Amino acid sequence: MTGFLRRTFMGGSVLATVSPARADTRPKKQLTWIVPFPQDSSADLYAQQVAKSIGEKLGQPIVIDRRTGAGGTLAATLFTRAANDDHTFMVAYTGLTYASVIYPKGGAGFDFARDFVAVSALAREPLVLVINPRIIDANDLQHFLSAARSASTPIAVGSDGEGTISHLAINLLTERTNIKFRHVPYPGTAAQLDALVATSAGAAFLPPHSVTAAVANGKLRALAVAARRRDVVLNGVPTFGEAGLDDFRVSQWFGIMALKQTSQSALDRMHAAIQAALETKEVKDIWARHGARVELESRTDFARFVASEVSRWTRIAKAANIKLE
Repeated sequence: MTGFLRRTFMGGSVLATVSPARADTRPKKQLTWIVPFPQDSSADLYAQQVAKSIGEKLGQPIVIDRRTGAGGTLAATLFTRAANDDHTFMVAYTGLTYASVIYPKGGAGFDFARDFVAVSALAREPLVLVINPRIIDANDLQHFLSAARSASTPIAVGSDGEGTISHLAINLLTERTNIKFRHVPYPGTAAQLDALVATSAGAAFLPPHSVTAAVANGKLRALAVAARRRDVVLNGVPTFGEAGLDDFRVSQWFGIMALKQTSQSALDRMHAAIQAALETKEVKDIWARHGARVELESRTDFARFVASEVSRWTRIAKAANIKLE
């Protein structure tokens, strides 16, 4: 694929043995992962680390092809046109599961459920609801919801952009509580965090690692983590379930997808290699520093999770009538 920015990870010379009958498990051609985000983004970080480990295990480099723009839909559209050779995969994320809804008809250029098959999760970053205590006087989630219900005007809740998962998290909270909020979009997580600290918005859904310092110095207050388990970097913050709102889960997840026509042997080989990489100490340490979770699971379990995400966020996006150019 010409035109992509490339980085190659050189693998070691020792090959992993999958079974005694197959001593050489190296793919016959170059492996490529398409990443729809720029270098140094979360998606790129996770892809780099796992690709490095896999390259060392397989004795063959994985090429990272970056294609940014349009919330990842450009890369996903190009991926659908890739050669069906069992050697090209894509790093997908939550936002692509409902892209066909929020872009004009045909604008996304792909159908997530129709065109792709799930291979393996890479990382999940749960979102945490934080408030600026100088604007909203609430010590916990229930006090926040009570304040929002009684407010004369809807509380302003920021997101990192129209149609992002933090935007849809606001709509999910409205659906679950029947409380209206005023959505305030910002161009990215950093801008959203700056605005929240500067009192331009009262609350926001953000990744835990991005708010750790602001929570520690009292500029922000973390109310609840949208996950089953508490977060490692904000361990003192309850989950939504613990705070009184059951089954409220929102995460920015990243995972490897393949084209539907990819052979089962290629899918199994890539899944096994990723699972092995996720168990390495280096990957676990890096994920922990970024508040990401390592999820070891079968391809069937990951596919079930992806299908549930497509169904849930497509419904939320349709109900909110979110449309992007």
